Amino acid sequence: MSTSNPRATRQDGATAWNGQACLLDHSGAIVWVNEVWRRLGTPLGDEADHGTDYLELLESIAGANSIVAQLTNLLAGDGDCFEASHGSAATPNASQPNLLRAEAITLADRRHVLVTHGNTADAGW
Repeated sequence: MSTSNPRATRQDGATAWNGQACLLDHSGAIVWVNEVWRRLGTPLGDEADHGTDYLELLESIAGANSIVAQLTNLLAGDGDCFEASHGSAATPNASQPNLLRAEAITLADRRHVLVTHGNTADAGW
């Protein structure tokens, strides 16, 4: 997905996904979160908000090294999207792994990544 209008992309993403979503800039910092993210918190804890280094937060989750590597590659321009699952002690239902989907998008001629989180029990992917 490529667009020069960040607001349209964010609104489309928020409408299309009823789980938690955030947008990362080219450095991996969170530049936008959807209403569900703000209302329910995140699998990464309440500190995951605008300006936070998302990759650094992921590094604190056991077993998330491969997700960090894939996101780093995606931000660097390698690939278009990926999906992964991870468990997190910060999740409301730790017995159900979280699904993470990351999709590269271009905004204002810069690469960004839209990240969505969902619970495997609620997955409609």
